[in-house]
Amino acid sequence: MKIADNLTTDDGKKVLSAKQGKVLEEKKLNKTDITDNVTSTDTDKALSAKQGKVLEEKKLNKTDIR
Repeated sequence: MKIADNLTTDDGKKVLSAKQGKVLEEKKLNKTDITDNVTSTDTDKALSAKQGKVLEEKKLNKTDIR
């Protein structure tokens, strides 16, 4: 089995090296750094996908604005 030692390959026949797995682990977003509401003013937190979907569903289309 071939090993991919980068984070850019799209070769599904290669496994990720432990070194690159560690890179991903160190860069991942902690659950505590995600906000699940649209009222937070915390600029250091990411918006959850759930709340992103809420915003997407409520946004106005340009054609709806008069």
